[in-house]
Amino acid sequence: MTICFFILPGNDSARFQRRKRWNKDDIENAQELLRGFLRLSADIPLTPKRRSNFASGHINYKIIDRTEYAINKRILSDVFETDLVLTTPQMRDIISDFQRNKLGKTRRNKRKVIVGDTFRWPHQTVPYFLKETDREWRRTILAGMSKWERETCIRFKERTTEKDYVYIFRGAGCYSSVGRIGGKQYTSIGYGCESGGIVAHELGHALGFWHEQSRP
Repeated sequence: MTICFFILPGNDSARFQRRKRWNKDDIENAQELLRGFLRLSADIPLTPKRRSNFASGHINYKIIDRTEYAINKRILSDVFETDLVLTTPQMRDIISDFQRNKLGKTRRNKRKVIVGDTFRWPHQTVPYFLKETDREWRRTILAGMSKWERETCIRFKERTTEKDYVYIFRGAGCYSSVGRIGGKQYTSIGYGCESGGIVAHELGHALGFWHEQSRP
């Protein structure tokens, strides 16, 4: 059965402001917020008998492929939940949610898919650009896209003149932005990440999906 989940209407979150341009300063600012969050939350009690392990050497996340965690070990301080590159508003939203939860004012906001049509891809179509020329690498990326196209209404198309698109390259690990953030946004499928499952996982983030453990 084909699932057409991105045609559902949604209201834009007031806490998220779409970036027309996602530049180096934005990335560095979000990463600095992330590092501060990891430091500050390291000693916050989750329960009277259990403390946060956010800043410990090991982050206990259930991920789709343990190979991905091993590959991303060098960049864990720059990504959220092992492979998410967040915008500054997204990171601030997570910090605010954590602070409210710490004070006992509300339950943790469980995330499944990003809210608001602004962050979804128009007409369920995702323009993309493949940087690398390696044939096997490109074949793997296309296989990951096919997984989504077989099971959903999402379609991927090579970018022509679209301003918003996913730039897929071979970086230092496997990571992606969450949802359509505006302009050229990056998805890395680095050495060791070349499997259809990992590619589909990272593309899922670009479509707007958070990790499974963030679901209600």
